[in-house]
Amino acid sequence: MSVEAVKRQILNAISVLNIPLTRLPSEQRVVEACSAAKLLRNRVLREHARVEENIETIRQKSLYDNSDSDDENEEFSEFEKTGFTSDLKKLARQDFIFISEMMVMENVVIPLLLAHGMNFSSTLLPQLLKLLTAMLLPVPFYSMERPRQMDFVCRLMERCGTDEFFTLLIQSVAPVAEKRSQGVIQKEDVVLLEVVLKMVTLFFTGRKEAMSNVIGAFARNHGIELFLVIINQNYARIESKRNSSNMEALREGVHANSEQKKCDDSVIVFLDDQNEEEPGIVVLDENVTLERHDKTAEFGKELDDDDVVAQQVVVEEEVEEGETEGESLDSSDSSTEESESVSNQYNARIIQLLECDEQLWKWNMHIVTAMAVILRSTSQWNWHNLYLCQSFSNGLHTKLWECLKVEKDFGSVKRN
Repeated sequence: MSVEAVKRQILNAISVLNIPLTRLPSEQRVVEACSAAKLLRNRVLREHARVEENIETIRQKSLYDNSDSDDENEEFSEFEKTGFTSDLKKLARQDFIFISEMMVMENVVIPLLLAHGMNFSSTLLPQLLKLLTAMLLPVPFYSMERPRQMDFVCRLMERCGTDEFFTLLIQSVAPVAEKRSQGVIQKEDVVLLEVVLKMVTLFFTGRKEAMSNVIGAFARNHGIELFLVIINQNYARIESKRNSSNMEALREGVHANSEQKKCDDSVIVFLDDQNEEEPGIVVLDENVTLERHDKTAEFGKELDDDDVVAQQVVVEEEVEEGETEGESLDSSDSSTEESESVSNQYNARIIQLLECDEQLWKWNMHIVTAMAVILRSTSQWNWHNLYLCQSFSNGLHTKLWECLKVEKDFGSVKRN
């Protein structure tokens, strides 16, 4: 596809995303907007993957060409000084730059997300969040016009790092945390939770100058509480899996012991019964005459009881009709119970797959990365203040605590 065709496709997708913010859009308009957001996201991700592959190819070529050099860092520095050669021209992310220059994210996507995101939480919200996450991906090293791309990413971070935006994120993920506690989480919930956690992690990987405002907006809107809830839920999942595995191992051990005991008991019984006579083997000398006498008596009895049998047949037919109706009801009830049990087992298996160990590890890594940035950006005065708050919270040293509060208030007045 030519460059002009790609730009025309991107412009058509942007025009589809331009939905009025004052009135609720129709379902058809929402479906079209989701398709447009998916198209833009795929363009950005495909271009990002292509740039990383080209960078790796150029680095390998540079290493092989300069194999005589001893210092690897000198090779990288020489590679940086080569300028925009013919190979480096392949590293330009034209689609990303084209979308960023038109300020599509700031003027179209974020207002649409804030206006109609929660109204269509299962369709429009995840697609727009995925598009923002793709645009917030870190710029590949050695990429062409890297400072310019970094400026676009930082501008988008500043535009998203507001109280209103983080309020939307927390509101969208709070039901997912509640579903996890109840055990009714679905695939869409897992995707939304992972997208939000990755986006928050990408927010905290920008420039340190702009991190304070973003971290403040995140903390003011219960972002830290959300991290703690998810960490606790992940820990509970891991502990439950560990306990269940221990119980299964214990049951297998008990079952193996019981099977061994049964085998031993069966051997003992077999040895004791060898010398005994087998029951039920009795030989009669007059078996033929007895059998003939029994058949004659039964035939005479049947001739005498013809009328009784005819009456019993009618009664038995009525009883059989009632029994068939009862059996049909019982069979329908049993089929519904079996279908419910199968559906419950299926849902339990899906939840187990959605919250596997790899998935929990990935969520924990996102949270730990974001929390590490938050802790590093905190000043020493805040840490000392927090320590003093914990130390003097029991009511002791009230005069010193009042002096600290006065000093803090005075400092805030001076700053204002």
